[in-house]
Amino acid sequence: MRKILFRGKTVLDGKWVYGYYIITTEENDDYSLFEKAWIYDYEGWCRYEVIPETVGQYTGLKDMNGQRIFEGDVLHWDSHWGWYVGYENGAFRRIPLNDIQRLNWEHYPLEQEGLETWEVIGNIHDNPELMED
Repeated sequence: MRKILFRGKTVLDGKWVYGYYIITTEENDDYSLFEKAWIYDYEGWCRYEVIPETVGQYTGLKDMNGQRIFEGDVLHWDSHWGWYVGYENGAFRRIPLNDIQRLNWEHYPLEQEGLETWEVIGNIHDNPELMED
């Protein structure tokens, strides 16, 4: 069986952790419920509370340097950068960073283009400046 791999930044120190992802529902002192996001490390079976907005799934694909591509990664291609990886309509897609292009351009599946010329240059969580036009 293949492993479904996720990554997320820990609440404690903001470091990236990798493993499988779960959400738990817990109870406050006033008996109200709240959710926590966790990543369990496959190797050490450690549990890390993560910031839910930073969680991204591994696409199963690698860039030209052999680096794994996750949701939220920013891609550079053929002297241009301007795409990030998102999940839409049942597929991992290349989504333009530019607001106008994001609304008007088709979001192509990652597998549609040859990844031998694509490179991960950062991600939208560690490099928010890449999201700016």
